[in-house]
Amino acid sequence: GNERVPLETTMKILQRAKLQDIMLPKDFDTGTGQVKHLRSVFRFKMLCCTSFDSLSLQRTVVNGMKVEWKAFITNELLPVLQGVNKGVVPGFDAKIEGEAWPMRVYFDGEGIKEVEVMQTLTGDLWLACGSMGFVLFYLIVHTRSVLLSIFSLLIVILSVPLSYVASASITGSQELHVASFLSLFLIVGLGSDVVFVFTDYWRSSGSLVKNCRDPTAPKVMRVRLTWTLYHAGKASLATSATTA
Repeated sequence: GNERVPLETTMKILQRAKLQDIMLPKDFDTGTGQVKHLRSVFRFKMLCCTSFDSLSLQRTVVNGMKVEWKAFITNELLPVLQGVNKGVVPGFDAKIEGEAWPMRVYFDGEGIKEVEVMQTLTGDLWLACGSMGFVLFYLIVHTRSVLLSIFSLLIVILSVPLSYVASASITGSQELHVASFLSLFLIVGLGSDVVFVFTDYWRSSGSLVKNCRDPTAPKVMRVRLTWTLYHAGKASLATSATTA
């Protein structure tokens, strides 16, 4: 109904359901009934299967329920909760009330944190694209080669899925954590440093064969490549190992 439930009735209902420790703060005064913090708990119980169902059917039903739950919190629940903290409350107008929304809602639940992290990563996607665009531009200026810059950045980005495949092969775990997505921002910056080291050493190797008649001969190129791999590889290994 629309009438307020008496405090005594509310307390008896909470005690009967054993929810007073969950919903009410420890310093709650039953005499005044005034609180500054209040918790709410929502529990959903849905029948998925019985013990007579096969394991494959049980997994299929449970996975389907997880998909529905994720869609619910992503499309229905989170927009409302996040809107409340921004002052967007259905039926509340700050201009009419003369004040901003006075409450802040803190929430948590199964899968909510993962969805919020993915929302943050999606919002930072344009920043990541901008950073990679700047890195690509600087690579082109430094290496003076568009093709070399594009393939260098591509190789740097491919190190993320390569590390996932290697980790899955060694540990046997195929679970992908949120931190794996954050590694892209670090890999682009750290991998670009390695490109600069190799290109600088390759240019320096030209001084070894400056007196050769044909600097592009296969034997000369092998000498330059060997010298570059040794010195640039040693420098990159030291910096990459300490960073890792």
